[in-house]
Amino acid sequence: MTRRKPRRWRPTPSAAWVEHFARNTPRWDRVPAARQDELSACDRLTIARSIAEFQVGESGQGRTLRRLAGLHARRRADPAYAQAMELFVVEEQRHASELLRFMQATRIEPVKQTSTNLVFRRLRKLAGLELIISVLLVAEIVALVYYRALSRATRSPTLRTVCGRILEDEGAHVRFHAERIAMLRARRPWLRRTLAGLAQRGLLMATAVIVWRTHGPVLRAGGYSFVRFVRDLGRCGAMVFGRADPRRYANLKPTA
Repeated sequence: MTRRKPRRWRPTPSAAWVEHFARNTPRWDRVPAARQDELSACDRLTIARSIAEFQVGESGQGRTLRRLAGLHARRRADPAYAQAMELFVVEEQRHASELLRFMQATRIEPVKQTSTNLVFRRLRKLAGLELIISVLLVAEIVALVYYRALSRATRSPTLRTVCGRILEDEGAHVRFHAERIAMLRARRPWLRRTLAGLAQRGLLMATAVIVWRTHGPVLRAGGYSFVRFVRDLGRCGAMVFGRADPRRYANLKPTA
């Protein structure tokens, strides 16, 4: 029996990502405003604190990320990458503003900061572009599972619409960042690539425990047990980390 060769990709050009983000923005203009009575008392008890904490996580300015992306773009003579990163940050801020708009309409009190978000922000300031994107990618993987659970945990049509739009955006975000990590890691020695991949998987599993402890009510209401949550994160992570592997790309030749 002939063994199938793994699929080989090519990184999407930065200019194509600029077009994607620019084309994607107008979709959010059609999201309706929520009604004040749209959340039941049960829904409010389950999701209010959780959604407020995720809203904070989406609201960062991305100053370090944008600065490092700009430096990288100049070194690689790829100015479109810096522009694409600026548009990515704007899209993340749009997620935060839509969540805040929903919270204001349904009278959910915002929070200023959370310990989980603070840890992620500090991790993203530790080193260069590769590390900051690697940490960000873990947060995006968690978001893919969390927003699916949140959508199933509520009867609010507006919140379900917002979750659906965010999930569509996040699917593109993980490709955007994973492809850039693959390009960066293609220049790294084999041992460094391997250790970076293992560290990223370890961070994802550690984050799973923290997120379950903080957002367990939403995840359980969305149909997740802890085992299923970790399993789904692992599956999602395996697909995304595969995208970050330079060996999976036809036009990248990793250093031995």
